[in-house]
Amino acid sequence: MSPICQRITVVVLLALVFAGLSACDKGEGELSGSVSEFYDISYHHMRARLYSSELAIEYVRESGDVPVRISLRREAFALAPGTYDLKLNGDISGQSRHHELPRLESGRIELKEFRAEVGFIVRGEFSATLRAGDTKASIRGSFEAPLEIIDDGTRPDVGIVEPPDIVVIIEDILVPVEDIVVPVEDIVVPVVDILVPVEDIVVPVEDILVPVEDITPIEDTTPVEDTTADVQFDAEAG
Repeated sequence: MSPICQRITVVVLLALVFAGLSACDKGEGELSGSVSEFYDISYHHMRARLYSSELAIEYVRESGDVPVRISLRREAFALAPGTYDLKLNGDISGQSRHHELPRLESGRIELKEFRAEVGFIVRGEFSATLRAGDTKASIRGSFEAPLEIIDDGTRPDVGIVEPPDIVVIIEDILVPVEDIVVPVEDIVVPVVDILVPVEDIVVPVEDILVPVEDITPIEDTTPVEDTTADVQFDAEAG
């Protein structure tokens, strides 16, 4: 075989392998029934997911919408291969192009192969009767997909974690003085702490009040001039 043929063979084999892995990852299945006459059940791929409360078989569109979802509750029993009553142990729901899938009236699901292990290929089929008002419709399908474990219900309950206390050290907070605004009425300064130079104190005279009993008269100590001799001299001269 020439080198070119060998390369082509390798490329083709790789493409087939990746295509098989992609199909396996996405899961395969079939959907049919009279419900398709008024409800769009088309889908792109299907998946099997295990939650703490249920096993979900979901038929998914590329947009992410899930037109058909079969759930099988697991709180009352351990999931294992077998046939289960959907009305008693599960449900069928979905949304397609803004329309809800009619409610479940009766149905069953058979798990042909199941094990609660990541990647285990879950296989089975289901059938059900739906009711929309007075109208009954059928839906059935098959599924085959690797199991995704979202929550197997065995994780310990860690409870509620209280947030740590937040401690702020005041001395580490720097605030510019110009940004501090304190109302004048909230400023209290002790009088003893106010120092004013004496020369800066000006008191109007009219505001000085002195009690009368505190006023002491001032005696006139000016010497009195003796005029007797001058009078006698004037008499003799006359």
